[in-house]
Amino acid sequence: TFFKGTESGGTVVSTAFVLMDKIIKERYPIEDFNFYCANCSDGDNFDYDNEVLKNLLGKTILPIMQYFAYIEVGRGMGEYFNMASINSAYTGLWRMYKELQPNHANLAMRGVSDPQHVYSMFRELFKKEN
Repeated sequence: TFFKGTESGGTVVSTAFVLMDKIIKERYPIEDFNFYCANCSDGDNFDYDNEVLKNLLGKTILPIMQYFAYIEVGRGMGEYFNMASINSAYTGLWRMYKELQPNHANLAMRGVSDPQHVYSMFRELFKKEN
């Protein structure tokens, strides 16, 4: 449904991370748990929310994460693509994550052109390192 829905409307991504922060604080003491996040999006988000999200992620969420993976689904760019090298593919959400990345080594970003590749990309991002 997520990938086939044609409804349009506003996306406010920060609300999901506000809830995540609330749940972590209420249920999972950070000294007792490791936190991992997998986030997938088409990159649509209200511009005003990108600043809210950047603050929330940069100051609250990313500092407590062991690892945070973001995948953005684009169109017409091959099976996988490196959005960092394709200026026309940038979305506001991608640019916001890219701004956070230099200060957060635990943030990994990838792009895929086809929703069918999301699962395999998450598997790649979360594969066990030897």
